[in-house]
Amino acid sequence: MKKIKIDATDDAIYKQYCCTKYHIKDPPQGELLPPFIRIGRFDVSFKHFSNGLKKRAHLNNEVMSLYIESFNIEHMYSSSKPRKFAFSPHMATKLAVEPDSFQAGSCIKDFKRACDRNNIANCDQLFFTIVHDGHWAVVVANLMQKQFNVFDSRSDDPNYVSVLEEPCHNLIANFKTLVREQNPWKNDLDTFIRFSPDGYPEQSTMFDCGFFAIVYMENLTARGMNPFNTDTRLLLNFRTFVAAKLFKHPQNTLNSAEEFQALLKGKRS
Repeated sequence: MKKIKIDATDDAIYKQYCCTKYHIKDPPQGELLPPFIRIGRFDVSFKHFSNGLKKRAHLNNEVMSLYIESFNIEHMYSSSKPRKFAFSPHMATKLAVEPDSFQAGSCIKDFKRACDRNNIANCDQLFFTIVHDGHWAVVVANLMQKQFNVFDSRSDDPNYVSVLEEPCHNLIANFKTLVREQNPWKNDLDTFIRFSPDGYPEQSTMFDCGFFAIVYMENLTARGMNPFNTDTRLLLNFRTFVAAKLFKHPQNTLNSAEEFQALLKGKRS
């Protein structure tokens, strides 16, 4: 993994918003939690931001969705980055159902948006972050290698029975069905084989799978997975990096510090 840089400001952001306990009133029943950070089409509440990034926490859907939006923005506007695109966890969930019950129409809108807005016809890799029972894995449509790859950060654990094998299998089958109707590529995805690589870094804890999913997306190249350090302390730094990156993102349309102060005004004594 490329060396991440954490400065004093990043550390202060993480400590204030992810490591400090606050007693903040929930909104009235039936009302949504107010947004804390908004990037593109996605936002996250302070509660979900803090709960998903604090030490030893499992990454949640809300933070993953926001990170993926920032990931896509960076790859869309940077000529120096590989041509990658990641679909939202919500899209992945719709694709992971049993093929007999899959409704392609439920995914057409998101797929067309990705084609039109992100020009995925020219991408080398498409990513799907999929979660089941709190565990994350990554499915990759590897357009350069004409393969589907699956990266599960616990696949080498002899005591681990994957809860994601069936959802990943379903996702690949249903994505092929979706693309038959709306194929922007010259390749026939029905001919793509599934190949699960081995030898890539994996988690040694029970709670870092979501962050491994992010690092897999960042480090997968045409030649394979770039090696990265899996030291627990460095992964904690990566939580700080993600929190600060989203908080300070140039396309965050909210003043997150002000949103947080507004929440505090209603805090319980």
